[in-house]
Amino acid sequence: MVGTVERDRLEMLAPVTELLAELPVQEGQTVKAGTVVARLDDTRLKEEIAALGHTRDVEKAKLDELEAGFRSEEVAQSRAAYQAAVARAEIAAIEFQRAKTLVAQVIQPQATLDTAKSTLDAAEADKRKAAENLRQFETGARGEDIRAQRAAFEAAGARLREAQVRQSQLSLVAPCECGVVTLPFRAGERVLQGVSVATLRATDRTFARVFVPERAKAKIVPGIAAMVKVDGIAREFKGRVRTVSSDAAFTPFYALTDRERGRLSFAAKVDLIEPEARELSVGVPCEVRIPR
Repeated sequence: MVGTVERDRLEMLAPVTELLAELPVQEGQTVKAGTVVARLDDTRLKEEIAALGHTRDVEKAKLDELEAGFRSEEVAQSRAAYQAAVARAEIAAIEFQRAKTLVAQVIQPQATLDTAKSTLDAAEADKRKAAENLRQFETGARGEDIRAQRAAFEAAGARLREAQVRQSQLSLVAPCECGVVTLPFRAGERVLQGVSVATLRATDRTFARVFVPERAKAKIVPGIAAMVKVDGIAREFKGRVRTVSSDAAFTPFYALTDRERGRLSFAAKVDLIEPEARELSVGVPCEVRIPR
């Protein structure tokens, strides 16, 4: 079977439409795993992350306040307000009784009694409200409020982490040792989302791309041994079949004669498993032989 020496190609795609801020590598350069190949501008994301961090801190402060309860000064202030409301209610009750007596003696008109009754009702309402506020200050926040605030804090933290992940994705990193094949853009240009910013070729695994004839398709399966002869090199390299395509290279019709089936072929990848194969040039013609 004939074919060419190849290595896996890796396309580094832009995750968003943004300016290309930096290209720290050059075409033809070999880079190690983890090397930054290209970096997109992250100015807007930095501002978003700062704002989200502030929001998270605010939500955390609210949660801490609810969990810690009210301060003693606030409790004392609420107790004083309740005592003042009780005193006003007592005075209003006395004034109401006085107005009731004077109206009964026809010394004061009925309107005086109505006014005193309204004042008493308002004072009693204020006393009940102050009592409820004091009870809330003494018992602290409800469990439902604390759980709701904790959920708000966790949601703010999740939004911050998501923005940080998007920021890290703006740095395109080589996943393995690779050779830089093409860099179609220059620093400062705006690239569209999904466009290839850099094309890499992995150097950790070399393989031969060949076409298996239809008559041998049933016998050549992944895992079997092979020998690879590369043009210009006297020795043969040991190999192992990685994959064999299930689709024919030439699209078959629904009905094929025996003669037509013999023209079909199936793409296959045969890994060159010897370390010396990493030095082979890509695109060199080769022949793969499968021992019987």
